[in-house]
Amino acid sequence: MRIMSKPLAGRKVAFLGGGLREVELAKALQDDGAEVRVSSFQAAGQIRLPMQEPKVALSGADALILPVSGVTAEGMIKEAGGEEGVYIIPELLALLKPGAPVVVGKTNPYLSEALEKAGCNLIELVEDDEFAVLNAIPTAEGALVVAIESSGITLAGSKCFVLGFGRCGRAISRRLLGLGAEVHVLERSGVGRALATEMGVKVHPFTDIKKELPEADFIFNTVPCLVLTTDVLEILKKEVLIVDIASAPGGVDFAAAKSLGIQAVLALGLPGKYAPKTAGQILARIVPRKIAEFFR
Repeated sequence: MRIMSKPLAGRKVAFLGGGLREVELAKALQDDGAEVRVSSFQAAGQIRLPMQEPKVALSGADALILPVSGVTAEGMIKEAGGEEGVYIIPELLALLKPGAPVVVGKTNPYLSEALEKAGCNLIELVEDDEFAVLNAIPTAEGALVVAIESSGITLAGSKCFVLGFGRCGRAISRRLLGLGAEVHVLERSGVGRALATEMGVKVHPFTDIKKELPEADFIFNTVPCLVLTTDVLEILKKEVLIVDIASAPGGVDFAAAKSLGIQAVLALGLPGKYAPKTAGQILARIVPRKIAEFFR
């Protein structure tokens, strides 16, 4: 019988921070033969590996995995266990093997500069089409959970507007249709509007935002720039619920929404909150392969 080789045999992979998603990934890396080291895990009780100090975990590691949620603008890891914050600092990155790949959901200027100075290679998951498409599924389901939990009416029979028809916009629209909502999409690109038309939703150009939104019961924003400004919010129904899943800076003037008495929810990191096991399985499907490809 042929014994299949393990693609990461002999490789040391360190985790610095992480939640339930990263637990699934750590298991997959072990299955692929990697020596997994973990430090500052939020979900320490869910993994049968000893917690190590950051310096110990990163020393001589071939690769580093940061939480999908990434780091703050000051370099603090967003999902890290312990009372004190854990920061990405040059002294830690210098402990990795030269040129080590560093995996994160999405980078920011601080992290990119730190990795470049340390000679590390960035693997940014949001740039991977397979990850983005699969991750849109738990993101969309999480957005609907937020809407259901935050509203007094059903999605079924309601008038829902989805702003933007990228991967997450498509996934949200498809699920809203399945629940019996009246789905409207506002999209800038002609191709996006064509795709929305093919799905069977009502489609509008973004320039019609003030014309169309006053009738909305729910608004799901996926556009990562300010689109729901004060002048738009002023014409909405007071009972409308806005769920903003866009990455920073987001698409809603939250201060204006609050002053107008409009409920607007900033809903980030939905896969990790509402479907961490599935989100972790998506990581397990993609990350070990990307690390293994790096060392070929």
